[in-house]
Amino acid sequence: MIRKLVRERTGIVLGVDKSYLIESRLLPVAKAAQLETLEALCQRLRAHAHSQLHRQVIEAMTTNETLFLRDAHPFETLTK
Repeated sequence: MIRKLVRERTGIVLGVDKSYLIESRLLPVAKAAQLETLEALCQRLRAHAHSQLHRQVIEAMTTNETLFLRDAHPFETLTK
């Protein structure tokens, strides 16, 4: 359910090998929502289709990387 949600909302494909990542990033989100398990988190997500909790899950599952914008080399190459 989480893999599908992340793919639909962000285009990010999480393979089965990323289960550890899902668990490590979403257990804190579940606990903050006073949910004990990821199963309970999924139930809440299903019950409330476009909630703040959905945004929190997506935020937790995405890596906000800005390194590309700091690297001048690709831009110099494109310019030339």
